[in-house]
Amino acid sequence: MNSFKRFFYLVLVSLTLSNTACDCFKNQWVKFMQRVDSVVIADVDGLPITQTEWEGQIRNYPLSIISQFNTPQGRSRLLDTLIQRKVVLALALKENIQNDPKIVSQIESSRQSILAQAYVNKLHANLPLTEISIQEYYKQHRDRFIPLNQFSWNGIRFRSNATAEKAAKLLSGGRTFEEVALQYASDKKHPIEVLANTKMLEPSISAILEALHPGQTSPLLKTKNGLEIFRRITPSPEPLPNVRNQIIRMIQDEDLRKKIEAAKQTMKIQINEEILKSLPISETMDLNTSTREANIPPTK
Repeated sequence: MNSFKRFFYLVLVSLTLSNTACDCFKNQWVKFMQRVDSVVIADVDGLPITQTEWEGQIRNYPLSIISQFNTPQGRSRLLDTLIQRKVVLALALKENIQNDPKIVSQIESSRQSILAQAYVNKLHANLPLTEISIQEYYKQHRDRFIPLNQFSWNGIRFRSNATAEKAAKLLSGGRTFEEVALQYASDKKHPIEVLANTKMLEPSISAILEALHPGQTSPLLKTKNGLEIFRRITPSPEPLPNVRNQIIRMIQDEDLRKKIEAAKQTMKIQINEEILKSLPISETMDLNTSTREANIPPTK
């Protein structure tokens, strides 16, 4: 449920937190909608369908489908969807669902989440971001944008000591890793092996590889797989255009975390440790009906 729909769902119920009659609630709802949106498209048993709700519903669809609503048939289908929802709402009000304590609790949780997300959105919109600041962030944090599938080491495996020693001399003399691999590797179809980490190697071999600098080649090593020479790969980050949106989100998240931490220093926060320890986390909890929290990044 997007924030727009949740907002109206919240208002529908929060106006009747006291035990009011259904007709009284409808009057409150109509007056509220007249303040928010005076353009009423249809009315279902006293509950208006406004232009704002119409536009909010359209935003839920992909662009490829929205064009269908330019036809009379498409508009009719869209309106029927909104009418069905109002009918269900009217039936719910007649059953006094809005006064169910569980529903009231969910609505309050939604209200808080909506308000928090609205603040986050406003904060992001007002954050001064320039192309220069985005480029500077990219330069300072290039290692964050290295793809996870980039392996850390290449390796060449040899059949015999004589072949391995020849290869080692050629590498010391300036021959490229790729050239030596093509000529002397035991597996001609896959002359260069890839190694994501050193956990599967002997500790002494792992220590040597971990100490290599990017681009540096190891001495000839005897591993459990045979004689091998390794080279540490110089990882390259994704190009800036590919991660530009990610950078914007990262800058926004960091700014938000700073503001949260600063605000916490000025607020009185009390925690009931005994209750916290006793709270159950059970598979029987109704997690499907929980509301989504505001898009606040986790504390690092």
